[in-house]
Amino acid sequence: MQAGVGWKPGVVGHARTAADTESPVGYAFHTGEPIISNHLAEETRFRTPALLVEHGIKRAINVLIQEDGQRYGVLEVDSPTPGRFTAADLAFLQGFANLLGVALERQRVEEARQQSEARLQKAVAHQEVLTREISHRVKNSLAMVAGLSSPENRGN
Repeated sequence: MQAGVGWKPGVVGHARTAADTESPVGYAFHTGEPIISNHLAEETRFRTPALLVEHGIKRAINVLIQEDGQRYGVLEVDSPTPGRFTAADLAFLQGFANLLGVALERQRVEEARQQSEARLQKAVAHQEVLTREISHRVKNSLAMVAGLSSPENRGN
């Protein structure tokens, strides 16, 4: 669990649930299908994770987060109150998951750009060192030619 509100202390950032098709998260991730489960206690598609049972979660929605067409993770909304999640709730959550996917893609592209820029800066610095070395060698060679062609070194 990466983030959350209303969980017992120590859960957010530490809790994990199975990602196989026997869990709501794994089912959504592996099938690529959004999940609405308004009665987790009666669910037959998968088992309800102990973490949800411990927190009295009665219903959940799970939608896929994709980055550049690749499955990244699952966004889940849980509720301890009885009621019904609707298709409108699902559409809202999927829209939010899509925004997260775009943000993840943008972050990945920005990190790649920064890495590329760092490599370019390193190459430019290396080129500057080579240019200074060549310049130094040319100056030495010209000084040697000038010294050899000076009147003192020429035979009379």
